[in-house]
Amino acid sequence: MFDWLKMDISDRATAEALFKNPLLNFTTLINESTGELINSKQTAEYENLKFIIYPSFRVEITGSLHKYFNGSVHNYNDFSYQDVSKTIMDIEEKFGLDPQKVVIRNIEFGVNINTSINPTTIIKKIVSYKGKPFNRMNTFKRPGFGIDISLTQYRIKIYNKSLQYQQPDNILRVEKKLFKMESLQDFQPVTLAKLLNYDLWFECNSILLSMYNEIIITEEIDVCQISKAERKVYEFGNNPRNWEALTKRRRHYYKNRFQAIIQKYRGRGYKDEVEELISKKGFQLLGM
Repeated sequence: MFDWLKMDISDRATAEALFKNPLLNFTTLINESTGELINSKQTAEYENLKFIIYPSFRVEITGSLHKYFNGSVHNYNDFSYQDVSKTIMDIEEKFGLDPQKVVIRNIEFGVNINTSINPTTIIKKIVSYKGKPFNRMNTFKRPGFGIDISLTQYRIKIYNKSLQYQQPDNILRVEKKLFKMESLQDFQPVTLAKLLNYDLWFECNSILLSMYNEIIITEEIDVCQISKAERKVYEFGNNPRNWEALTKRRRHYYKNRFQAIIQKYRGRGYKDEVEELISKKGFQLLGM
């Protein structure tokens, strides 16, 4: 469920202990010409986690808990509640961090689901999100295919995880990254320890499903079978630009009509399959 985090703790004793930690080799940027410090913050990395200590003794930590759990190698497998618990315990033991005091500022959560067909095929059928078109992802450090969209408070990514890591299964990754934590207001402050709160897991899975529900996905249907009025709505819905021009009210109206047509002539489609898989995976990760 949980992946990349940005978190911090403002505690001098913690900062000084990290400086002395044998697992961390802190460095400071220096101007090679003058020998002067470019900045006074110090940085160290360990197993995908990046530690930055500022002059104020504030410690900032960023990185993927999922990759950390897998020795920085990958994050294409499931990352269950038990795995998260082991990861937090390991970080606490190795670095002396108190999970109750480490506050999460940004968080990325999502699921890896096994689809019936190649994930790229499903991704190519995605039309828009809340009237906005997706962008082709160009941040892969290895072969990959996916789409994303960045808004003020969050970013959505949907991509072919099996292609990224050359896995034989059809693994589709659906995730949301929060730039602001307002949607988790009931859990503030969201600390590292609260990642072990079952209610937080349920809430994040609910947010993920609500986000997915706003996505328009088309399906191939035989247009010769449908009426002229239905065909007009179907063709309208397949164009991302058309959704951009609609008001929220009109978008809701056309979304319902568009999906009703697909349901009528296609039945259970890829959108339904993915939604069901997201829901099931949320419970599976909790061991339910």
